[in-house]
Amino acid sequence: DGGSWVMASPVTAKATSKVDDLLKSMRNLRVMNWHDDDPARLGAYGLDPAALTVRVNVEEEVVVEEPETPEEGPEAGEPAESNEEAAEPEPEIKVTVHELHVSSLSPIGEDTKSYVRIGGEPAVATITKTVADKFRPVMSEWREMRVTSANVTAARRIEISTPDGAATLVREDGQWAFEPDGGAAEEAVVEELLDAVAGLTAVSFVDGDVDDPAAFGLDQPRADIRLTIPGVEDVERITVGGYTDAQAKRLVYVRRNEVASVAKVRAADVETLTRSPRLYRDRTVIDLPLEHVKGLTLAMDNRFADGKREVTFTGGEDTWRMSSPVEASIRTDHLAELVQAISGLRAESIVAEASADDLSAYGLDAPAATISLSYQPVGPPPADTEPPLESLELIVTGYENEVYAKLADRPAVYRLTQEFYEQLFAEFRTTRILEFDEATVLRLSIRKGNEVHVFDRADERWTYQPEPDLPLDVKKVDNLLLQVQDLRTEQYVADTTPELSAYGLAEPFHELRVTLENEATVVLWVSAQTCRLDSRAGFYATVENRPGVFLVTPDTLARVAVSLDDLEGQR
Repeated sequence: DGGSWVMASPVTAKATSKVDDLLKSMRNLRVMNWHDDDPARLGAYGLDPAALTVRVNVEEEVVVEEPETPEEGPEAGEPAESNEEAAEPEPEIKVTVHELHVSSLSPIGEDTKSYVRIGGEPAVATITKTVADKFRPVMSEWREMRVTSANVTAARRIEISTPDGAATLVREDGQWAFEPDGGAAEEAVVEELLDAVAGLTAVSFVDGDVDDPAAFGLDQPRADIRLTIPGVEDVERITVGGYTDAQAKRLVYVRRNEVASVAKVRAADVETLTRSPRLYRDRTVIDLPLEHVKGLTLAMDNRFADGKREVTFTGGEDTWRMSSPVEASIRTDHLAELVQAISGLRAESIVAEASADDLSAYGLDAPAATISLSYQPVGPPPADTEPPLESLELIVTGYENEVYAKLADRPAVYRLTQEFYEQLFAEFRTTRILEFDEATVLRLSIRKGNEVHVFDRADERWTYQPEPDLPLDVKKVDNLLLQVQDLRTEQYVADTTPELSAYGLAEPFHELRVTLENEATVVLWVSAQTCRLDSRAGFYATVENRPGVFLVTPDTLARVAVSLDDLEGQR
């Protein structure tokens, strides 16, 4: 049929190239020996009747010439008056039947041979058993075990139905999309489905009409996939039923279209077919050119204090700055990494398509972080006008050891990486605590509780204010000053300066005061109170006249502890 063999009986199915191998063997068949030609003795050779009979019908077009009949007409030598041309004879189909009978018997002592005879002839011969075996039907070899032979990878429409939902995908302009919402599909996942259908191979078949679909689990299928293929009139349908054995769960019933045959397929081979329709959604959460992002607001659970911490950054590319709740220097490396991650954010998977009422199942009814992004629209801008910025909002939370997220305008609930989640809680303000020019320092004062150490510098010499005559090692005091200048924090707990008493900073336990040539001072206050939510037991701290409360670790404070024994010069 159309250049390929189709099995018509005992079932309707596509046949394999083994049929061509059979025909070649029959066409080239040569006997090894002739043994007998007595029709009365055919039974002795197992050929009356034969154990196996092969019939090959060969159809040929032949032209049958009609015999000429004499008719009265012009005298010999005179031209015929009729202008009508003789009609070409119509070809006829000639059918030739070639028949081979194969016995189950072999000559005594020659088990590698089989008796045969040709058609109705009485002559008995032998051929090798190797050749004779090629004529014996082996269903698993002669029958195409692929469930479908359709060109499914050329499909342009896919209808998927599983217990988890239904979806329709259409291919337009080379891209797969959901119908009717037009949402993009994950191209690789769709191609995996088509490849899985094309490669679906049966272990065996259960032949016969499916009188009871429930017996095969086809009344409530695990998947029903319908493919529309250009040039094919009917829809190609693959239905995945139940397990052939509910306990072993190794094989699954699969039916193609409405054929009277159900395939048994390995359960592992149908996993791709039984995926939830939502998994075909494009996993791209946000896809914006980096240079189009102009603003970012993060509202996050404050891990070191009650409530939320909300910060806004504006600018773009290399010009980012913190603009709210205060103007502050930022760590451009941390922010650049986050903006890059957000602008090209892809999910690990899509776990659900949820309404507002279902968000609690993923912890998104009370998200840990809300990302608000403002950006320039993608595409050519209107002539002579600056297009207004557009915005999107993404809520994110960590819930039951997973990270979930959802865009405000999409139903999809995404699963993100833990790495991205931690990026949201990174510290974006600059880590340097005190900003001053070391060369302009005139005085350094360090207080711990009631113990105060004051060092004055003049003419490149340091003196200890309580004991001006005490010799000091200039390099060691210079190094102490550098340690003060290099103080860092890894975490802010408040971006504005709230009531300092709440952090034990109304009467700070530590004070570092640097006096400069212009009589300006830079002052750091550190509380004796530690943050109970900080695993490093950091102390609360703030800088005079600069908004924000941050944490200073015990190790950081130890670097600026004063020891006169260490600072004293050689005796």
